Amino acid sequence: MGDSVQDNKAYVQEKTQWSVGIAALRKTRHLVDDFERDEQFKQTAAKYVTAGLVIIVGLVLVTAVFHPAVLRTLLRSVS
Repeated sequence: MGDSVQDNKAYVQEKTQWSVGIAALRKTRHLVDDFERDEQFKQTAAKYVTAGLVIIVGLVLVTAVFHPAVLRTLLRSVS
């Protein structure tokens, strides 16, 4: 009977260590996934912000070349 109790105790300890190990791996994986999502979001946001600035500068340049009076009026109303 003594061996059965010791075997059960060892089995429970092994299962517990295994469960704790799996939980630690899942937590680490979750942290890595969050970091990767944050990095991907930053890269995507940087692309869209850059594209938006390029479009705005392009529109301002086209307006300055073809309709300079509009820019002068806007600048006067701002100041």
